Amino acid sequence: MIPWHGLPVELENDNEMQPKTPAWERTGRILLPALALVATIIAQLMAKNAKLSWALIGLTVFFVVSGYHAELESVYRRRKERRDDQRAVDKAFPQFRNLVGRFGPFIDSRTNDSLHYMMRELGQTLPDIRSIQFPDMELWSGPWMYFWQRLDRQRVTMDEFRPALMEFHFIVATYCSYCVRPIFENPPHGFHGQIPPGAKSKLNLFQQKLVRYLGEYQDFSKAVSESRPSLNGLPMYCVMPSPIP
Repeated sequence: MIPWHGLPVELENDNEMQPKTPAWERTGRILLPALALVATIIAQLMAKNAKLSWALIGLTVFFVVSGYHAELESVYRRRKERRDDQRAVDKAFPQFRNLVGRFGPFIDSRTNDSLHYMMRELGQTLPDIRSIQFPDMELWSGPWMYFWQRLDRQRVTMDEFRPALMEFHFIVATYCSYCVRPIFENPPHGFHGQIPPGAKSKLNLFQQKLVRYLGEYQDFSKAVSESRPSLNGLPMYCVMPSPIP
């Protein structure tokens, strides 16, 4: 969230938590380097002692570094965090992109091994299948396609990577909850017994492929979540369907 004056909330909170620098310390930060610099200039103008000039230059640098050590250390730490975050993103992103692409066939209406296609086939022979609340595949295939295309258009940083991980998890988790669960885990009474053997074999083959994919996806999500503090707490678990007996 960005407040009205345009400064990130995190920066404001950080500033509020840091104690105020005493006035004498702020004065010393400016005065001591200034005095050392003036002495250096006088020594250079007099041109009598080169060693003294270099000693005064070193003293000036020392005063500047010691006076702003905390600020310099904070800047270095923030930059290091950003570099480490970006390295983690660059390492994980190719695998993430691969997992996103591999999810596409599960929600592709053009393939005859997708769950929606098989359920349409069963609907021609099993009237009871209409009692199952089975959502339209477009609820997932459309958002997945836009998401997949968006991944190709930009170099992802940590600011975009974490929301992207959560967005994709939402697509996968809702598909498993609203499409897979009603067929494999919570079907109408007696539905599994009505499925012809050939169709049951196809559904169980689908179940095996999906469980294998979800296992890889969850392992990836867990590893990424543990890789950097910025990614801690990511959602990673989905419904794991059991085979139809």
